[in-house]
Amino acid sequence: MTGWQVSFGYLVTIQPVGTEEARREALARWSALPKYIDNEIANLREGVRLKYTAPKLNVRIVIDQVNSLLTDTADSPFLSPADRDKDAAFDKVYRELFQSRLLEAFMKYRDFLQNEYLPAARQDIAIAANPDGAACYNASVRAFSSLPVQAKSVHEIGMREVEKLTDEMHVIAQQTFHTSDVPALMQRMRSDRQFMFKNRDDLIHYSQAALARAKAAMPIPRADFLADAARSRPASGAASRMAVHDLGGIAIVSFVQGDDAKRAVFIVDVWRQSGADWKLAIRYAGPAGAPDFPIAGAGAPPSNIPKKY
Repeated sequence: MTGWQVSFGYLVTIQPVGTEEARREALARWSALPKYIDNEIANLREGVRLKYTAPKLNVRIVIDQVNSLLTDTADSPFLSPADRDKDAAFDKVYRELFQSRLLEAFMKYRDFLQNEYLPAARQDIAIAANPDGAACYNASVRAFSSLPVQAKSVHEIGMREVEKLTDEMHVIAQQTFHTSDVPALMQRMRSDRQFMFKNRDDLIHYSQAALARAKAAMPIPRADFLADAARSRPASGAASRMAVHDLGGIAIVSFVQGDDAKRAVFIVDVWRQSGADWKLAIRYAGPAGAPDFPIAGAGAPPSNIPKKY
């Protein structure tokens, strides 16, 4: 489950240390965690009062997570700043903070969940069991997607996709394994050693090969493309598919430079008139992509372009 016990359990492992300023910030940040946990408890109590609760199953999982923080204290991620810093004074102060205030706050949160929140938590998994649950579903979809889409429609899309995948699995099962019993085949795939990796190296090699195939099929990220272009020779070949937009004192010129589809550059130049001269104001550049990369207004042949550009 997510929550402060997970997100902060990671954040503390990347907390900067090693300097006086970083040590001060680490002590200030993690000294504030007990207050944060108190606020979490207060919010959960308010939720109970308003009949908004989490499922009991989820609450039990969080209780187990917090119990692990209270049990495995020597290997706690919340000791990471002290483990990574070499300053003896900081080590002493931080470990005292952990042993007293942090562990006390963890225990307080665990006891609240166990004794007060769990009995009040809802039995149903679906958030629809809460007041205005359907509206909450829709708001959650909006928060994650930024789209005003109904949760029901997202669910229906998911069910259709599951049905399509199931049909595809039936085809594979019949063609490759000569069976129509997909559940039985899935169980066989999980237990038959011929379908398993032979050892650690076999697993790593398979994963690396899959990653290499994925990278080869991916378009070049813009940042990587520009970095490579800066290190490499300019793209060869004449400019092509040029378009000119004359806006009076400003001219916008777009064109593709280079013949190699993978290294060709799509360039947009903005020229500004300065007296009798024209000066390049700004240049935008990025990967041109496939040979059929569309450029609006690219019908004007270079011979028709006034020399002032």
